[in-house]
Amino acid sequence: MYDSLKTDMDKYDTTLATRDTGVSYPVVFGAELLQANVNRGDALLQPQVMDSVRLMLDRYKAMGIQGVTIPIHYPVYTPGYPRYNEYAEFYRQVATEVHKRGMVLDVENHILFANTEFSPVKWDYSGVTADQYKAEKRAMVEAIINDTHPEFLDISAEPDTEYALTRWSFMQGPAQHTELVNYVLAGLDRKGTKIGAGVGTWDSVDYARSYAANTDLDFITIHVYPVYGTGLSNIDTISAIARQYNKSIVIDEAWLHKQAAPVSTFNGMTTSSQAFGLDIFSFWSPLDQQFLSTLAQSARVNHIEYISPFWGTYFFGYADYSPALDVMSYSDRANAVNTIASANIRDGILSPTGTFYHNLIENTT
Repeated sequence: MYDSLKTDMDKYDTTLATRDTGVSYPVVFGAELLQANVNRGDALLQPQVMDSVRLMLDRYKAMGIQGVTIPIHYPVYTPGYPRYNEYAEFYRQVATEVHKRGMVLDVENHILFANTEFSPVKWDYSGVTADQYKAEKRAMVEAIINDTHPEFLDISAEPDTEYALTRWSFMQGPAQHTELVNYVLAGLDRKGTKIGAGVGTWDSVDYARSYAANTDLDFITIHVYPVYGTGLSNIDTISAIARQYNKSIVIDEAWLHKQAAPVSTFNGMTTSSQAFGLDIFSFWSPLDQQFLSTLAQSARVNHIEYISPFWGTYFFGYADYSPALDVMSYSDRANAVNTIASANIRDGILSPTGTFYHNLIENTT
């Protein structure tokens, strides 16, 4: 797998090199603020969480990171959700801390990963109607703009993941997603927030084409995880579509997905626990660094405005491979590496990947 992933990245790097004119493009380098990830559920509302948010923002700032990405997903940011007012206050505080440090805030407003390994939250999506979701989606977007004033607001980026989580028949295909986007945007006071939507590079670029041609979005979003097949070259394809329609481009989720070939049951990121479980091992660090370099070079060549690697954990620590870790579940592996990374975050110690990203930013900006 290691060799296969490296071969895929080497091939794309060679292509990028032929297009690189050496002209600098002002990319904003970000990272996911995992401490504020809405998929954590009510754990976010514990008093000590804001302290961890502040510390991570300080560590990111010291690395030269210029922005952070946070997900605020449906149904959490709707008034009927339990403890909604507390969530709203939490995210207002997070936004204040981000902007106080002069950093860019990117908010993703998609679907909560309820009922999966990635969240303790249980939620029944089955009774939601198309009209109900459209109305609640519009209200959420307005509330997020008013409460957090993000520079970027990504309102849909992985249609296949959203369908896998909800099984909503009314959310299948570019036409349906484009209709939703237009409903949300109609008459919306954006208050200076740039709004975008897009697709993962593993999915159909028809979503990006429909959004670019048929909506008043400010930017097209790209998510990058698998690198096999068109996983990297579709960055170029989607970027070209966006530029054709004078849209900006944002990559607000990306990490090297530890999967060397397609699987028959791939349902977006809902079935990625095996790949994410592999991420923890330190032997991946050189490839993770290459992926970050590839991402930065692609951003410069394709005029991508903002890039945000997802697993900020690995900027501070990995776990060395051991047979004991190898037989652990995804959640146990995650706990093991989070313990290592948390200690290093506290002490201000970067992993080799964190040092690489710091130097990459320093040498690019």
